[in-house]
Order: sequence, then structure tokens, then C-alpha cells
Amino acid sequence: MTITTALARHSVLVLSVCLLSACGGGGGNTGSSGTPPPQANNQSPGGIWQTQYVETSGPTAGDTISGLALIDEVGSFYFAERDQTNGCVTIGFGQATVTGSSISGNVDEAAATYALTPGVNTNCTFPDGSTSGTGTISGTITQQSSMTITDSGTTSKGTALGTETHTWTFNSLYDTPSSLTAVTANYWDGNNTFSVNGNGAIFEQDPTSGCVINGQVSILNSQYDVYSISLSFASCTGNAAAANGYTMTGLATLDTTVTPAQLDFGVSASVNGGGFVVLVDSLPQQ
Repeated sequence: MTITTALARHSVLVLSVCLLSACGGGGGNTGSSGTPPPQANNQSPGGIWQTQYVETSGPTAGDTISGLALIDEVGSFYFAERDQTNGCVTIGFGQATVTGSSISGNVDEAAATYALTPGVNTNCTFPDGSTSGTGTISGTITQQSSMTITDSGTTSKGTALGTETHTWTFNSLYDTPSSLTAVTANYWDGNNTFSVNGNGAIFEQDPTSGCVINGQVSILNSQYDVYSISLSFASCTGNAAAANGYTMTGLATLDTTVTPAQLDFGVSASVNGGGFVVLVDSLPQQ
């Protein structure tokens, strides 16, 4: 696994999701008959969302970018936008709020090398050399259909990353029921084995780095193919020793549309001093 340390200016921001029908407050406006006005029908953000586009400016102009986003039913999200040319990926974690058909949120981002890009050894950074940043997302959403998202951000060195708008399409794989039985398997992590047992417990040992990984896959909502995942690292040596003691949490999905099926996930953890570490991977079943 490739672990990237990203020195952000602050840890992940968490916004509370507040459905209009459940928010408190003073007495609202009513019509002359005393009947409250109709409330907005909040779209559900939950889904496996995908995008693909070609960069039109900057040092990666002309590169094809493929994006995957996982969002649970309460708006916690993880996304990865992978450059198909250079093997770099922009990873983001945050919390989205939906009001009616409007979606917004804050995000912490990191630049990393995608773990399963063979033969690519890229020092992936943002244009100013930093590996992290913070930003916002905003746009519109039609549940289980499409999102049009505008994102803007600033690197940890204070450089504006600009604003981009892209359309994300819902993948019906999300409506596949989740279960621990479904994810129980051994997965390839390079030459190592990433094991998930029938209770969702994770184990992997990397003889090269010495890292021992223990973790857990858990069901969030059995109707949908998005899981919570946690990974804890110990016994790492050399450059990987920085991961010791960290427990990283995030979201995962089991992609059964490919053969063999693969576990896609992204996890992150806050570190002392306001930074965070991130890991993104896709592991095919053995």
C-alpha cells in the first residue's frame, strides 16, 4: 500500500447534516390560515458516483481524469480523481449538506501516487509542490441520477487551485445490498494478501516494510454497497514507520461489475500538528 502524508492546515472539517424537517428554531412563517409553508424535499446524496473528463489547462492539460466518489446516506464522502497518464490521484474527504437539490460541503484534499499503477514512479504534488490543501464543493444533485459539482481549493502553501465544474453520474451498483458475506475474501495488495474474514475483520502483513495491518469493514446501510472501513498500522519500519500507531477510517465499496471483483476504498487519519495521512487503493479478489 502507498501511504501519503499530507500536511494540511487543519484536520477534516465536519458539518452537521440538517434536514429541514428536523431542524429546530423559532416559530416559522405561516400563511393566513396558519398552515406552515411546504418544506423542501431534500435529495439523498448517497451513491457511488463517477466522472471522466479531459484536463483543459495547467501542466496536465490533455490528460484524462477518471473520478470515483463514495457518499453515504448522511453525506460523509470520499473521492479520488485519478490521472490516467501519470498515475497521480487527488483524494478528498469531507461532509456534504443537502438542502433541496443543492449540495455543499468542505473538503480536505491530498495529492498521492495511485497505489496500483504499475511501472509509474511519480512524485505527485500540486503545482506549487505541496501535497495537501483545503477547499469547498457546491452544486446541484438529483438523487440516484447526477450531480454537477463545482470545487475550489487552496494548497497548504496558500496557492489557489482554481475552480472546476464537472458532472458526476450515479452508478446503480450502489443499490446492491451490502453484507459481510459479500466482502469476505482474500484480496491482492501487490504481492501481499489483504484478508477480510466473515466478521469483517481485516488482516495484512507486508514482509518488505514489516507493517502489520488490522482493521474492520462494517455495514453502514444494508440496502447500499458502501461500507465503513478502518485500518490500524503497527510494526512498520523504514520510510513506512511514520504510519505506526495510526488508525485510518473511511469508506469502501465492493465493485462486482469487474472480474475479479475488487474492493475500492479511501481512508484518512488526522496527525499531530494539523496534518493528515491518506490511503487510496483498489484490491482485486484472489
